Amino acid sequence: MLLPGMEKFQKNNFYNVYVDEVKYSKQRWHYIGMLAINKSYENNFFNFLNDTRKKCDYFGEIKFYKTKKKNGPIIEIALSWIQEFNNHFLSQKEGNDIYFHVLGIDSDKICFDKFGANKKSEEYYNVYSRFFRTALKGLYGHYLKHKTQSLIANRICNVFHDSEGYLENKHAYFKRQLQKAMIEDSEIAIENKNIIFINSNHNEEPLYKTESIFIQFVDLITGTIAFCLDGENFKYKGRNEIASEMMQTLPKLIEPQSYSYNYNISFFPSEKIKKYYKDIEKHGTFYKKRAFAILSSANYTI
Repeated sequence: MLLPGMEKFQKNNFYNVYVDEVKYSKQRWHYIGMLAINKSYENNFFNFLNDTRKKCDYFGEIKFYKTKKKNGPIIEIALSWIQEFNNHFLSQKEGNDIYFHVLGIDSDKICFDKFGANKKSEEYYNVYSRFFRTALKGLYGHYLKHKTQSLIANRICNVFHDSEGYLENKHAYFKRQLQKAMIEDSEIAIENKNIIFINSNHNEEPLYKTESIFIQFVDLITGTIAFCLDGENFKYKGRNEIASEMMQTLPKLIEPQSYSYNYNISFFPSEKIKKYYKDIEKHGTFYKKRAFAILSSANYTI
């Protein structure tokens, strides 16, 4: 069944979106990573991710926090995935079937207590809910929003999010973010208005094992980007190795005038926002240029 208004387009693309967050209790920066895959391409991308596991004879969960040791199957798989990210996502080719979007949030420039939380423990989740919506609208606007002259309509079918306990079980406000995003931007079309929370360990996820591996990819890429920008401990050679692979292309992408058809990273806000605004994006500036902690560390070795 087509959504209203889609009949006028000659082609309709349907995407699933996979989301993970990177947050450190002692760090000022928080990141939201989003991967959008055309449903017709999901089998191809899954086969690539799974084939690297078979070659390494490793079928456990791939997560950034596991990339400490220099040698071993986890690092070998992680390097293959990041190399694919560099080759595929950063190609200057319009109309790809897979996109990656990262939003970095500077917590030092946002007043967490202005986002309507009833108690201190809920402040982060209220802020995250708000910027989850910002990131989703950014992903859609940057890559998927159709241009009438192209006669192609792009629609989101499902949004999958790494399960983490609090968001799916205790934070009712978060469950309404897809509906709110569609209200704020009438061009966004999402078929399933309910966020699907899944276990990122495919061996423990009962229903969405393939989707779980896509979440692992988001975790690895977003975690490696965050490490390059903000990392403090560079004593783990395995982690340094995958960060070095990411740094082959990452610096070019945060140049102010950079643009990629397949990948975007931005940071918010450029100046401190002292109160909450319903349209907060209009009261702060998104920007791209930042220094890399990895380049200034005396302990950074491969």
